[in-house]
Amino acid sequence: MKYYALLLTPAESRNAMDCGFKFAMSNKDRWREITMDDPSAHMGTYDVSTTYVVFDNVAYTIFKDYIFPDENQRVYILKDRQLENDMIE
Repeated sequence: MKYYALLLTPAESRNAMDCGFKFAMSNKDRWREITMDDPSAHMGTYDVSTTYVVFDNVAYTIFKDYIFPDENQRVYILKDRQLENDMIE
């Protein structure tokens, strides 16, 4: 299975229309492949309030995920936490 992340901007995170399946599919060019070994072992059992994913020194929460059995893919929609204690300048 291939795993991807769609990283939402802070503005997108606040707009409910930018946080769902339709938005994810229309922004497939923004999906980032998750290349770590066995991501399902780490991300498949996430806790919404305590599991964070870091890309480019930005901490994201896992908001939703969609599984595509026919394509053997899974995409996680990640929201930027926008918290001072999670930002590296």
